[in-house]
Amino acid sequence: ADYRLLDECIEPLFRGLIQNYAASGNISSLIRVFLSRATELKASAQCDNSVFTWQAHNALFIIRCVTKLLLERFTEEEVLQILATLPPTKEGDEPEDASGLMESLVCALVEVMVDVPLGDQTYALHLEATTTLLVLTSSLVFKAADISHLSIF
Repeated sequence: ADYRLLDECIEPLFRGLIQNYAASGNISSLIRVFLSRATELKASAQCDNSVFTWQAHNALFIIRCVTKLLLERFTEEEVLQILATLPPTKEGDEPEDASGLMESLVCALVEVMVDVPLGDQTYALHLEATTTLLVLTSSLVFKAADISHLSIF
């Protein structure tokens, strides 16, 4: 019931996020925020600094919620395109490579689960990383597809 209530509460925010993703690249920007925090997590966990841990946890929570709603409504290819849409670059800037963004996300999730020491401060982060990875690989749950189909994620 809590998850259903959460989905109902974030539905208007989700619609706005989807309407603006192509112009703003907001979803890929959030993924890059998590990736930047993930690189600092191991050191911050060893120093008992919980700021990076909570920032990474909060970013992952939003990524998980958005990804779950995307997978419920769109095909895997469309989800991948939405998640990897980069914000527009300023004139003269080199365009970023969107192809490796999702691969970096999945690798970072696995690294969080493997490399970040499990403790009281990092338990919620480990749980969120595991849940996010499960959501990314759960596209077959939402689509009546061939069981032998391999997920893009």
